[in-house]
Amino acid sequence: MGTEEVRRNFVRWFDEYDGPISLETHDLTIATDEDVAFVNMLHLDSGTRKNGLPISIWVRSTVCCRRSGGGTWSITHEHISVPFNPENLQAWFPPEA
Repeated sequence: MGTEEVRRNFVRWFDEYDGPISLETHDLTIATDEDVAFVNMLHLDSGTRKNGLPISIWVRSTVCCRRSGGGTWSITHEHISVPFNPENLQAWFPPEA
């Protein structure tokens, strides 16, 4: 995955919101070895959508990286998903505070 592909993904995500976006990272886990690294986390995304709807949603992310022979780290795999409620198969939204 190249820098431009990662940038396009973020721009696409940011373009869905009107105004600031809050991102809280939870349960961050990092496992590394000499030339590979795996990161997984939950994060709570909050903001106001362009349609005026305020929203908060949990997102689960996993990123896998590999260091090349020249020492440069690259993202080799990224998985982003929305946790769901297994009882009703609907996306899980946090309770309103």
